[in-house]
Order: sequence, then C-alpha cells, then structure tokens
Amino acid sequence: MKILDQFEKGKTFIENLKSSDKIILVHHKDADGTYSAAIITIALKRMNKKIGKIITGTTENSNEIVKSIEKYNKVIIVDIGIDLLFKELNKLDKEILYIDHHLTVDSKLSEKIVYMNPRLENDKIYQPATYVVYKFFSQLVDISNKEWLAVIGTIGDYGYEDCRDLLDKYITVDDKRDIWKTKYGKAAIETVGAATEIGFDNLLKVLVEAKSFEEVIENKKIKIAYGKYQTLYENAKKRFWENAEKFADANLIFSVLSSKVERVGSAIATESSTRYPNKIIFLLEKIDGFYKIHARYQKGKINLGKLLREMGVGGGHGPAAGGKIKIKDLDNFKERLIGELRRLKF
Repeated sequence: MKILDQFEKGKTFIENLKSSDKIILVHHKDADGTYSAAIITIALKRMNKKIGKIITGTTENSNEIVKSIEKYNKVIIVDIGIDLLFKELNKLDKEILYIDHHLTVDSKLSEKIVYMNPRLENDKIYQPATYVVYKFFSQLVDISNKEWLAVIGTIGDYGYEDCRDLLDKYITVDDKRDIWKTKYGKAAIETVGAATEIGFDNLLKVLVEAKSFEEVIENKKIKIAYGKYQTLYENAKKRFWENAEKFADANLIFSVLSSKVERVGSAIATESSTRYPNKIIFLLEKIDGFYKIHARYQKGKINLGKLLREMGVGGGHGPAAGGKIKIKDLDNFKERLIGELRRLKF
C-alpha cells in the first residue's frame, strides 16, 4: 500500500536525522498547519532531534518557500498543497519529508521526497494533516499526553468522519457542524483567531510550551488577541454580505473585500458555507498585488480544489479550496467561474 510504504520511508527519514543536519520545518499558516507543527516540534524534541528553523507558508508563496529552504539539507513540509511546489522541489538536492492531505499530483516526485498523504490510497478520504502527523509520530515516540493538540488541529480543518477513531474519545456530536460548539472546536476558533493578532509563530510557541489544554485556552495573550480578532471579524463579515453578489443559475455567492482580512477571510467563508451548505461561497480578499481566493461548498458534488486547479489559479479540497489571481484578472476570473459552474450544473 502506497501510504504504508511512505510511512516506513518517513520513519527512516526521522530516525536518520543527525545532530549535524540543518533542519527546517515549513507549515501552513492555519489551524491544521500550526497544530501539526506543534506536534512535530514536541515529538522531535522528545527524540533529541533539533529543528533549526520554523517558518509558515501557503500555496500562494511557494517561491518564498523554495528560497527559504535552500540553506537546509533536511526539510519537513506539512499541510501545504504540493501542486505549486513539486517542480521546484524535484530540482533540489535535498531530503524532504512532505506530510499533507490535499489533492495529490500525478507527476513523479524525486526519490528524495518522502510524500505522506492518505489520498495516495483513497482520494475521497479527508484526514487533516494534524491527524496524519499525530498518527505517524505516535509510532516513533510517546506523545499521548499531547493528543488534545491533534484533536483541536483536526477539528480546526473540519476533519470528522474519517478521524472518528481519534475524535470520538473527546467529543460527541449529532451533526458534523456541531464540532465547533465543542470546547475543542471553540479552542480551534479562538487560537487561530488570536494568531491573526499575535502571529502564528507565537501561537506555535504557546502550543509547544503548554502543559495542558486548559493552559492554552486560559492564556491571557490568547484571550486578549481573540477579543481584537472578533471585532475585525464582525466588521469584515458585514462587508462580505454588503458586497455579496448572488448568481442563482450558478448557485454562487461571490464577494470581494478590498482591504486585507487575512485569516478572517477564510473563517468568514467557512462560517457562510456552514450557514448555507447548499451554496457555493467565493470570498476574494485583496492582498498587495493580488486577490486571495477562499472557496467553500459543503453539500455539493463539485470538487472546488479540482475546479480551481483546472482553472490554473489554485487547488485544495473538494468542499474547501483556495488560490490567487492578479488584481487585473478579477472580472475575467468571475466570468470564467460562473461559466464553469453553469456548465457543471452545480
């Protein structure tokens, strides 16, 4: 089985890390990526293996990721879609452990890249990176007292059905949407919201140093930062609905926010999709010289990640995807999107 083969190669990669290795960890700038990074950091420390540098990354800054890892000979990348990275990574003479759960690529990867993704076995499965990371590192070192980190990170990326062997030990819900009402779901919302104020690097530090779940949710910096985030979030959500355009024949709600609402945009798109699970939600936020795309569709059969990949602007999962377009391409992108959705008959 492909994923089991990759797990074995991953174990070899970790076990062979030496004190002389220059190791960099790159994680996605969201709940799943940050909680994954916390578990990796804790696990490696318990194995007496030291990470030299930790940075955040997104599919939108793939060039920056490649540049950042040039000085390191061992690389761990977690929760970042490989679509826009694999060509450049294939060219590098580096050993790379790549743990992900986004759509895979058909192209061949370098033999130096260990690519762990549950979709290698089942492209329909949805197991967030935090879940995969916890299961993997649990085979290498005892991190059972940090299992609560895996629960928060998994919920934070909307994992549930395919992760119930983990989640059922901590939560009981009648509907998947109710995961956000649990204390672990609320923790995911509050900690990532706080990270928009204090930075994901500082959130990671809190998670790594925390001795318990309670220590995280009672952290004063987290509480104060989340209060500021809530104000930003509510103002941005109001603008989202004020700017929203509805296209009934495409089953689409499309809104553009002209000011930067990084991370808030993703949360607004997710909340709107949860509220209207039968609608396709597209929120575009203006960041520097481009628009960042947040796409959600909870109940439909359209694979948004595949759609954005085929349009050449992004990728992701079936119900949740993202990407970017140039400012000048907004009208053309909207026209193409509506045309594709009408063709697919949503």
